[in-house]
Amino acid sequence: MQRTPYDKNRGAGAGDGHTKRGYAYVVQDVRGLFASEGEYRAFEDDQADGYDTVEWIAAQPGATEKSARQAARQGASPPRNPS
Repeated sequence: MQRTPYDKNRGAGAGDGHTKRGYAYVVQDVRGLFASEGEYRAFEDDQADGYDTVEWIAAQPGATEKSARQAARQGASPPRNPS
């Protein structure tokens, strides 16, 4: 999993090494930039949005607990002040 403020399409092919070995590779524009909806607020929404992305990945067909844990190690953690 990769979340970026620099346009997910600029890194096309970045996950090829992973996908060739059978792994899914998710790239996401951060909220409010490029193909992502919402308002961009630097660093304010990243933690919660990253957590939500991990939850989304875990809910996809074929996802395993291991894939969700790996995504979490990539920098997404639960929000500090969950609502």
